[in-house]
Amino acid sequence: MKSGQRRRIALARDSRRSTMSMLKANRRRRERMAHDGTQAVAVSSAPRPSVLPSVLADRINGRYLVGHNINVDWRLLHRQVPGIQPAGLIDTLRLARTLATGRPHSLASLIDALGLTDHVNAAAPGSQPHRALWDTIAAAMLLPKLINKRWAAPPTITELVAVAGIPTTPARQTPSHTPQPALF
Repeated sequence: MKSGQRRRIALARDSRRSTMSMLKANRRRRERMAHDGTQAVAVSSAPRPSVLPSVLADRINGRYLVGHNINVDWRLLHRQVPGIQPAGLIDTLRLARTLATGRPHSLASLIDALGLTDHVNAAAPGSQPHRALWDTIAAAMLLPKLINKRWAAPPTITELVAVAGIPTTPARQTPSHTPQPALF
């Protein structure tokens, strides 16, 4: 597909195909409770982080990642698995900020304002805001709503990235070619 060519942006909304996994942290004290209240016993059977790079690469490489303030997730993910290479990052927070809503731009506020809370809760049973599964499904459901509010017709991926894209690599600073003025 040529750059800029119109294409439909498909989202996986089938929660049966979504996955959520725990990781066994490299910690000495297994009897501790995990930070979200999960018993250490449940975590003890979880896979170690070392098995994730190939699994994540298969799921992420060449695909766009969508999230609300995705840069935070991307920095953590890239730090842990530097070899993954998504096609790009689409930030629903950045897209929401381009709309004059007069409302807060938090994920839960936007989902509530657009009447999506019950849909997200149904698609992520047992989850809640600020948990990975809930936030992922919420961002996936939020994206098409924001797109419809921003554009009259579906945008090209180039148009969407121009408004809501986040670079996957840090911006390179180029040295200035203009001499600095003298201090005195």
